[in-house]
Amino acid sequence: MSLGNGRAKDVYGQNEEGIAFLQQMLGQLSQVARGQKEGMLTYLIDMAYEEAGEALRRRGHPVRSPARK
Repeated sequence: MSLGNGRAKDVYGQNEEGIAFLQQMLGQLSQVARGQKEGMLTYLIDMAYEEAGEALRRRGHPVRSPARK
């Protein structure tokens, strides 16, 4: 992943921290989409959240349970 200036790789590298950050942000985005009653958007964000969790599990990283309702 790159922001055009290489900053994303510098900040998060290619390790679990970047994926964990993405999963955290996806959880927050899911709450916003759910609050807006955007069913399809919520579903797609939730699928991305789950995929991030799977990526962390594949790397042997402990995964938190979602704090979503």
